[in-house]
Amino acid sequence: MIKTIFFDLDGVLTTDKSGSTTVSKYFSEKSGADFGEIFEYKKQFDADTDSGKISDFDVWKKLVRNLMLNLVESI
Repeated sequence: MIKTIFFDLDGVLTTDKSGSTTVSKYFSEKSGADFGEIFEYKKQFDADTDSGKISDFDVWKKLVRNLMLNLVESI
């Protein structure tokens, strides 16, 4: 049973102006990937996520696939 649902309205529950920044920082710290690369990659999908053409979940899947390719190439 769901007891609590949080709606983060960019900056309400996080210290950053946007939830995307917070999640990107966390992902960068945990993966060792460059924060700027993550943030810029996600930014190109902002209009599509805002309009509902693509979900944030699908953007993150694309980012992880792209990032993994870049990490493997740099090894």
